[in-house]
Amino acid sequence: MKNPSSNLSDYYGRIGLNPVGHDISREKSLKLHERKRRSLLEHHLKIPFQAWKGARVLEFGPGSGENAVVLARHGAKLTFVEPLDYLIAELKGKFAALGVPDSIEAVHNEVLEKFETSERYDFVFGEGFVHFLDDPVEGVRRMSACVAPEGFLVLSVVHPVGTFIEFVKKAYLEMAAAALGRESGESRFALARKLFEGPFKAINHSRGFESWSKDCVLNPLYRPRHFLDLPEILAGLPESFSLYSSWPNYASADDLIWHKNIQDAAAVRAATLRGYYARAPHFLHSIPQPGGELPLFTPEAGKKILAALGACYRKLDGAIDRRETGPKTALAALAGLRSALRPHPQSKQALSVVDEALALFKDAARAPNEAALVRAWSRRALFQKVWGSPGHYFVLHNTGLFSGRS
Repeated sequence: MKNPSSNLSDYYGRIGLNPVGHDISREKSLKLHERKRRSLLEHHLKIPFQAWKGARVLEFGPGSGENAVVLARHGAKLTFVEPLDYLIAELKGKFAALGVPDSIEAVHNEVLEKFETSERYDFVFGEGFVHFLDDPVEGVRRMSACVAPEGFLVLSVVHPVGTFIEFVKKAYLEMAAAALGRESGESRFALARKLFEGPFKAINHSRGFESWSKDCVLNPLYRPRHFLDLPEILAGLPESFSLYSSWPNYASADDLIWHKNIQDAAAVRAATLRGYYARAPHFLHSIPQPGGELPLFTPEAGKKILAALGACYRKLDGAIDRRETGPKTALAALAGLRSALRPHPQSKQALSVVDEALALFKDAARAPNEAALVRAWSRRALFQKVWGSPGHYFVLHNTGLFSGRS
């Protein structure tokens, strides 16, 4: 069997990581996993489970197939493109053990960048990897070419604003590891465990701490150049694709357009992006509002704040590249982001997250050893309970709408 690779599959293969592995060997755990997938796909992304019966589904990077099994049990016919052969073996075994091997139409041991097909599918999935590609926009375009008319493209990506808190964790870990002389993967994982495992156990995760830490804070590809947002995704899609749903919800509730007024694709995309920029700064905290809707930013303000976040990331990223042992660069980077947020009354909770990060790195400046660095992290109460929303989901619909321009 050929063994194609990409930067991501090379990393996963080298450390033997299955980033999406879930234990569904028992009926109880299988049903719990199915409820979680239904919550995502049906409740948040508005795809009713009746849609899977007889649907042809193409999934890129299925891993060991736990998510796909749920669709198979509801009648989907599945084709897989997976570059890691050891995960293909697990996938086939899982489908056989759960009594749905005939749901698999084909399995291709290939990377997205080299996969070719003339087939078109009702649903195309690409969860958790497209942002790590050398050219993610081209990757999105290649996936969209496999979507049938009126079909759907389902993506999840590491979102630049939503993953801010997790990237602060990575930046802090890298600074602490450099200061303590921790070079090996084992020693850095041990440090990550001391810093982050406690808060991790307190949230509703579907995977273990080791998988999360190796896929995120320890992953050498988990850097800002690999974060991906909605404008970039739309740029990679033919104009016939529009945003159908997302988590978090990007839709603009204030955009009260009469439903009989038909908009062309350009107008639909413009409205989508206005709603996105009006909400994006809130992804820094992603704290649900018990009273309802978050106060919206103006789209122009949202764009400026995202630009300031990009500048902050570039400075933090540079400090990681230089293996800086102190927090000077981090403090300057975070102060710039704070200045961009401060003029906007809607940014109260986002500011609290940035202030927490500033306090963390200020404490680190006075931490002489590992115990003090761990204590500095543990004192940040907000970061013990707030994780942002690192992975964003988009469902893109191949509507057949085109621009009204001739």
